[in-house]
This record gives sequence, structure tokens and C-alpha cells, in this order.
Amino acid sequence: MNRFMSTGFGEDSPNGFMQQAELSSRQAFQSIESVVQAVVSVAAMLESTFQAVYSSFRAVISVADHMSRLRSYVTRIISALAVLRTLRWLVSKLLVFLRLRHLPSTDELLWSQSRSDTASNTDDVLSSSRTNWPVVLFLMITVGGPWLIWKFLSSLVSEGSTDKLYIMQL
Repeated sequence: MNRFMSTGFGEDSPNGFMQQAELSSRQAFQSIESVVQAVVSVAAMLESTFQAVYSSFRAVISVADHMSRLRSYVTRIISALAVLRTLRWLVSKLLVFLRLRHLPSTDELLWSQSRSDTASNTDDVLSSSRTNWPVVLFLMITVGGPWLIWKFLSSLVSEGSTDKLYIMQL
């Protein structure tokens, strides 16, 4: 029988060859597909890691930007207060110059200065006797925390070395 005339799908037909080639190469392509999927998964993981790092960086930059804006606002407020204090001083000098307000005598100036000096000395004594708790707490955390961790780790190391000695004796 002529092979071109056969109607069956045997090994000699082109479709049979394609099916056999497809079946024999299916495992190889599945292996390649699993490798490609692994690479795609790693790429997705790296992309998400990049996005997380980038977002964190932007957050830190945003905080720094807000802090610089806050600094500029505080500077503006302080300069406005200084301008107001200067204007108040100028108005008081102008009122004294126009004789709408009398100039305090030297005795009154001395008494007011002594009262303010006494008040500031009392404040200095009180402030020096008080403990500044935030500073003490900060020092306790920065010095005490690492010291406690060191003590804990050194106790673990000493316990681990005694266990090793016990095992070596057996």
C-alpha cells in the first residue's frame, strides 16, 4: 500500500510525528516553564522590594521636607515677634519723646531691676534643683539598653560554653 494513500494516523503520518514530538518534549518544556516562572517570581519579589525601599526613601525625604518647612515657619514667627518687640520699644520711646508718658526715675528703674534679678535668681535655683526627666530617661535608654543586651548575651555565651564543656566530658 502506498503511504500517501493511507487514511490511518500511524507513525508514518505527519500528525503522528507531531503528536509524538509534542509528547516527548512536553516534560522539557514544563521544566523550562517552571524555570521561567521562578525567574518571574524572583523579578516580582525584587520589584516589590524596590517599591518598598523607594516608598520608604520618599517618606524620609517627605519628613525632612516638612521639618524644613516647620523651621522656616518658626523662623518667620520668631522674626515677627522680634519686629513687634522693636515696634513696641519704638512706640514707648516715641511716647516718652512726645512727653505723653513720663520717663521713670532712676530709683524706680533700680527697684524694678533688682526685683527682676531676684526673680531670675530664684528661677535659676529652682531649675538647678529640678531633675530634667527626659534627659535622664534618654540616657537610661541609650546606655542601659545596650548594657542589658550585653549582659544577656554574655550570660548566654557563658551558659553555652559550660554546655560545650559538659558535652566534651562525656
